[in-house]
Amino acid sequence: MFKNACLLFAFISFGVQAQKFEISGKLLDSITRETLEGATVFTETLKDSTLISYTITDAKGDFSVSGKSSKQKINLLISFVGYAPIKKVILLPKDEDPITLKPIEMLQKVESLSDVLIEGRVPPIRIKQDTLEYNAGSFRTKEGATIEDLLRELPGVEVDENGGIKVNGVEVNKILVGGKEFFSGDGSIATKNLLKDMVEKIQVVDTRSDSQVFRGEKADGKSKTINIKLDKDKNKGVFGRLAAGGGTDERYEYAGLANYFNDDLRLSVLSGGNNINTSGFTFGELREVFNTYAYTTYNGGISIGGRRIGGGDGIVNSKVTGANYADDLGKNLEVSSDYFYTATNNYFDNISSSENIRPEGNYFTESSYNSTGNQDKHEINTHIKLAIDSSWMIDARPKFSYDKNFSRGSSTSESRKENGDLRNTSTASNYGITESTNFSTGLATKNWTNS
Repeated sequence: MFKNACLLFAFISFGVQAQKFEISGKLLDSITRETLEGATVFTETLKDSTLISYTITDAKGDFSVSGKSSKQKINLLISFVGYAPIKKVILLPKDEDPITLKPIEMLQKVESLSDVLIEGRVPPIRIKQDTLEYNAGSFRTKEGATIEDLLRELPGVEVDENGGIKVNGVEVNKILVGGKEFFSGDGSIATKNLLKDMVEKIQVVDTRSDSQVFRGEKADGKSKTINIKLDKDKNKGVFGRLAAGGGTDERYEYAGLANYFNDDLRLSVLSGGNNINTSGFTFGELREVFNTYAYTTYNGGISIGGRRIGGGDGIVNSKVTGANYADDLGKNLEVSSDYFYTATNNYFDNISSSENIRPEGNYFTESSYNSTGNQDKHEINTHIKLAIDSSWMIDARPKFSYDKNFSRGSSTSESRKENGDLRNTSTASNYGITESTNFSTGLATKNWTNS
């Protein structure tokens, strides 16, 4: 009887914690009585202002926000640029019946058309025209959390194990820091290394091409761009990570990433190496450094963008070094450049023995094979974007690369009968060296004067 009572109590407690609610209503201008589209409506806990759920009013000014709460009372907050914020305490019904509020009138606040503050703080989520904006300070994370940790806490944002991000089900294909590209890619290096405490806002917009941005055209909505807006007081500094280790048989591994930026200036350096047949970096980091999704994995290493990093047969010494520079040189000129060096040294020895069973008599084979190989690649990429005027833009992307590959190997094989007589023997060797140099200008001019 006592056990049954305990189980019943636990079930009831769980039910209270999982209490659902749904609140709907309509927003109107208090003077014109016009409906207000695009206002942010969100709910939070009374005790610590933790965000529960949010929504945006539709074209008719209607909203419906739902969620779960373990408390009977929650805050309902409404914000809209140019209007005084509204805050209501909502008593949730125990039977979970939907709550329909009377039309809510918002007072115009003409003197402040910028950020709307609610009791001295910015709303956690807000839509400003075509931008979905999250206030970083409204979301709790662990101490020392990165931006990736913050993104995992944002409503509607999904982060997979490789660092891929979706917002409301739409893939994010570009991440900017302060409106600028970071390390030539979509920026997972920034999300994994920048601390959440440095961030003021996370802004989400539809991805636009350079020409669409230049001409002020709308995007197609098939992908999203995240812009990490840094706190003005923290938009300067150094950040990164460093790891190193050693083991028996002279095994070692190291990987480091350091970044410095000062407003528009960005400097980044990446380096790693090991002889334990691994890449030393996550795929997400390498993907952003080399700006490509095309990759293969093999024996613990990664082949990405034509570069082999780690992995392979035998003992492999691998190295990767990279540097990135980006800056705005005046109002209309943006410059970025990066250099990468990758190297792989392979040493492989193999000895095998086998017995071949045949009707005419068994024989035994002893084989050996050894090989060495070196792969070296240097690459320089530069991006120069110059806006001559409002209708003419020059976009230059010169690239240079130099590859040198060397391989050498030899093998021997000897077969003997059961009585020790030689049956056959063979030897073979190979040697190869290749070099290639590539250069491309990637120059484009775009003029929309007559379009």
